[in-house]
Amino acid sequence: RQLVLLNSLVLMLFLIIFGFILYVHMEYRLLHQANEAISITAKEMKLSSIDQMLQTDHPEPDADRITTYFFWDEQGHLLRQYPSHMFSEQEAVVLKNNSQDGTIHGVTVGKRAYRMLGFNNAISQEHSASIPHVSYVVVLRSIKDANQMLQTLRTDLLIGCSIGILFSILAGFYLAGRSLIPI
Repeated sequence: RQLVLLNSLVLMLFLIIFGFILYVHMEYRLLHQANEAISITAKEMKLSSIDQMLQTDHPEPDADRITTYFFWDEQGHLLRQYPSHMFSEQEAVVLKNNSQDGTIHGVTVGKRAYRMLGFNNAISQEHSASIPHVSYVVVLRSIKDANQMLQTLRTDLLIGCSIGILFSILAGFYLAGRSLIPI
């Protein structure tokens, strides 16, 4: 009986360790994927004219509404955000103040989690009176889907480990009972 419990404890330990490794790896991959998307977007924006994105006929850069863009002028005024009206101006100011120039990091607004990157517009002001000059950009990407996937994975791991432990205890007692029967 003690041997059965010891074997079940060892199996439980292995299940927990491998589940933890799987969870940490999945979390790393999902956040890395969000960071890569933000980095690629920022690189593309730095190579193009950010000021042209403020024209009224310019399409919104991200049609799937996962990524939000904030465009700021040199005086610190919010020029525009894409998609429009996702955040209040107060929330946008807080996000700008929390952006660490050039580094991607996590931020939470209310109960929503995001990855964020803020960077200066390296292209000098274009000579057009109708288009304001963008001096700072904040790119914000929602990680709601990643967090939901991680929550589902936690639930699946908990259920799987519980079933594995229960199965190992029941199978251990069954096999221990069978091994004590004389031939």
